[in-house]
Formats: sequence, structure tokens, C-alpha cells
Amino acid sequence: MDEPTGRFPPNRAHGAQEGICGRLRGSSQLGERLRPDGLGRRRGECHEKERATEHGLKRRQTVEITHDRTRRRAKVALALLAGALAIGLVLWFVVIPYPWTQSTSNPERTALMEQRLAEAREAGTPLEIRQEWRPLDEISPTLVRAVIVAEDYRFRLHEGVDWVSLAEEVRWSGDDSFSWLSLSDLGALRRALAYAWANRHDLRGRSTITQQLAKNLYFGTDRTLARKAMELVVAGRLERRLGKDRILKLYLNVVEWGPGVFGAEAASRSYFGRSAASLSLDQAAALAATLPHPLTSNPAHRPSRMLWRKDLILQRLDPTSGIPAAPLPLPEPEIGIEPEIEIEPELELEPELGVPATEPPDSALR
Repeated sequence: MDEPTGRFPPNRAHGAQEGICGRLRGSSQLGERLRPDGLGRRRGECHEKERATEHGLKRRQTVEITHDRTRRRAKVALALLAGALAIGLVLWFVVIPYPWTQSTSNPERTALMEQRLAEAREAGTPLEIRQEWRPLDEISPTLVRAVIVAEDYRFRLHEGVDWVSLAEEVRWSGDDSFSWLSLSDLGALRRALAYAWANRHDLRGRSTITQQLAKNLYFGTDRTLARKAMELVVAGRLERRLGKDRILKLYLNVVEWGPGVFGAEAASRSYFGRSAASLSLDQAAALAATLPHPLTSNPAHRPSRMLWRKDLILQRLDPTSGIPAAPLPLPEPEIGIEPEIEIEPELELEPELGVPATEPPDSALR
């Protein structure tokens, strides 16, 4: 049997070889023993080629299966990524409030007002919201100054969150410019988080005016970590969209100054019978001193702690005066609405005013 070299075109060589090997297998089955050496050699070559062909086919099938699995996994990964991005966008723009209209319109109701009304209904106590909007130029500059000194003396310097004060609170030891690539900064972050967790009951909020505005507008007094995280995001958005003067105007018109009393104008008329534009220095300091706990100590209700804070604010506005003595512990309120309980941050003064000679037992200003 002559070898058919060159009888078939290249694309038919494999089929020709299959035919030859098939005939060889048939002759073997019939017991043909002609030219045993040549026939056995040809039969062995055919077996080897068949095994090589089967092995190649299996390898191609394995590669194709692997590629199919890789493509399926890539599609699943892309789908998961797209879903995560969609959820992130929903959280970013829907769940976390965005101040779309606050730059031009004044809110009729805030989350804190709605919370107080709900608390009053639950307690069976009537509550009327008193609020009168006033532009910033119709609010006493002395009150503006007193509020900034009392609540957020770095207000004009930060971008919504006072990271300097927070760093002081958690004993930050890293660089001023944090980097995730810096081992020393990562170590400082680990130590700061450990300190914050170990002293979580004693840490003070250090909330800025912008953060307090975010809380008033959107969140109420909920103190969960999720709310605090969203508050930080919203504070940054407020700063970027509104600017400092608009933030001050909104804050001074919606902040709580007593049961049902919101805004500087309503507080001025409720407590002193005059407009916010005509407040005296003493009255402005008294209103600023009311802000941390407006339900438990204000000019009309148990004013002892408010008066001590007022004297401290006056000293800050006039460093030549003395430091007032700390007040006695504040008794529980006797009003129908459960007050907001917040830990007040550590005493802070503007650098040019110096540091008080004595530290009050429960620091007064945020």
C-alpha cells in the first residue's frame, strides 16, 4: 500500500490521514499480516497522531471552557459594579440630602421642627412653632459675632468640618496633610481611632455651624453613626453650594432657641420683646449662650447655666473681664418635650483672646 503523499490538498490532508488510519485499523481487524513491519509502523504512527489530535481537541475545549467562564465572571463582575455604582448614586443624591434649593429659597419646616412637633403630639403637649425669617443684615452683628465665638470660632476658616478641632479631640499625631500612602499617617489614624473608641463617652462633638445647620435642616437629633457620617457629607455640600453668609442666614433663622422657638427674630421677641436687629450686647450673649441646650436652660427657663455661659461669652468678646465661676449642676427639665442631650465640646477660644485661667468642669462652648 503506497503512502498517498501529496494526493490531497492541504485542507484535506487530515481527512486523508483519517482514511488511511481507518483502512489500517480495518486490515488489522481482518487479521492481515502482510508486511508486518511496515504495517505495524504505520499503524503506530496513526495511533500517535490520533492521540495527539484528541489531546489537542481536549486542550482547545478546555481553553474554550476557561474563556467562557472568564467571560461569564467578567460579565457578573461588571453587573455587580454597575449595581454598586447605581446604589452609590442613589445613596449620594437621594438618601443623603442635597441642598438643591437652599441657596435661593427658605425652608418652611426643618427636620428638627417636625421632630419637636412629633414629640409634642406623642407627649400630649401643645406646641406652636414660632419663627420669623430675617435677612442677615436685619440681625444684630453682635449676635452674629457672639454665636460664632460661642459655637464655631473657625467658621470662616473651615469648609464645613473643623478637622483641626476634631484632630485635637482624638489626639491626632500625624501630619496636617493626611496621606493613605504614608505609614506614619496610617499609624496615627489607627491610634486616633483607638483613642476615640476608648473615650467615646467623653468625646465632644465639635460640630461646626454648618454641621448644626445640616442637622437642623435634614436629620434632627438622631445620634447614630450613619446620621453623623451623612451630616459630614451634607456639611461639605452646604459649604460648596451656599457660601458662608447664606449658611449664617439659614442657621440664625432655623436654629432652636427654646420650646417652639426657632430663629433669632422669634427668640429676641419671645425673651426680650424686641427685634433681633436691636439686641444689646448682653442680650446677644444670652441668646448665644442658650444654643447648646435651649430646652433646659434659656432666658425664660432655669437660666443659671445660660447665665454662666453668657458671662463666659462676654469675657471672650471682652478679654479684659474676669472668668465667671462654673454653675451648679442643671436639674432635670419640667417641660413636656424630651430635651436633646448632647455632650458639649471642650472649651475653645480664638487664639487672639488667649486661654482662660480656669477650665470649667463641663466645658461650655462648642
